[in-house]
Amino acid sequence: MVGIGDMVWHKPWLDAMIAARPITLMAKPSAQAAAVMMDHPELAITPLHRSERGKKGQHDGWLGFLRLVMALRATQADEIWILHKSWRYAAAAWLAGIPKRAGYGFGKQKHGLNHGAPLSPALKRAHPRQTVAAFCAQFGIAPDDEQPRITPDADSRSKAMALAPSRPFIIMGVGAADAIRRWSPMRFAAVIARLHESHPDVPVVLCGSPAESAIAEAIITALPGATPAPQCVFDQPVKTVIALHEQAAFYLGNDTSLINIAVATGRPAIRVFASSLPVLDSPLITTFLPPDPKRMDQPGAIDDIDDAAVHAAAAALLAAVVPFPKKA
Repeated sequence: MVGIGDMVWHKPWLDAMIAARPITLMAKPSAQAAAVMMDHPELAITPLHRSERGKKGQHDGWLGFLRLVMALRATQADEIWILHKSWRYAAAAWLAGIPKRAGYGFGKQKHGLNHGAPLSPALKRAHPRQTVAAFCAQFGIAPDDEQPRITPDADSRSKAMALAPSRPFIIMGVGAADAIRRWSPMRFAAVIARLHESHPDVPVVLCGSPAESAIAEAIITALPGATPAPQCVFDQPVKTVIALHEQAAFYLGNDTSLINIAVATGRPAIRVFASSLPVLDSPLITTFLPPDPKRMDQPGAIDDIDDAAVHAAAAALLAAVVPFPKKA
């Protein structure tokens, strides 16, 4: 799948697979597999260069399909597990000569498989976590805990410590792949202003990808004059971003890859959300939805969510925060 969040969703089952047998993981670069799986430094990762958010890669098209066959053949795998619905991966694995081929078995994919049983068609539109759980169960792979967990390495923690403001601090995810999932800069600015009034000693860090830095600029522009500008982190490697989330008091913001990262590092999260798109469910996540359920999936509905209510939830979390050790 294409996103960091997708990789985090699958991580409990990947962790269980790695504990059971040696594996090679094939994933799209945009999924940042090496960062999400950094607690498995020995894991072999082969890049899968297929379309990523509309951008074609060297494994797309018929010539790309042949390159994919060669890439699969180079792994010298005895068995392939296809955690995806695409028939292309099954066909490529067959041509690559991989003896055992297992996958979800939806549609044409089942014709290229010879190992395991196809999943129930009822799972075709299920959440990806339900699908991977059902697939792995038939091979005796079941994580003890389905809560995703990432343990940053020492180097990433050191870099995050050098980057982080005084603790505790709040990290805010301000971007998202879809406009319908983005809370407006005005709403973020209002929450930051309220937090400055109620907790002036708690810094805020705005975080996202380099392409989302313009959102941070819009938030800072919308702040009242007395509110200091938050720190911005939009240019760091994903490993450092993961470690930074681990050190935050909690996450607040849009449902994007960062909320999945925050929860995987064990941090609570406040989610503003107005879409029916699949999300990670976790006891660590408090979700705010538009007050009118009929507004779900409507453009602009996410801004129906009141910043005062979100601030109240943030203040409650801060009241429960155990004091962090001071920055070295």
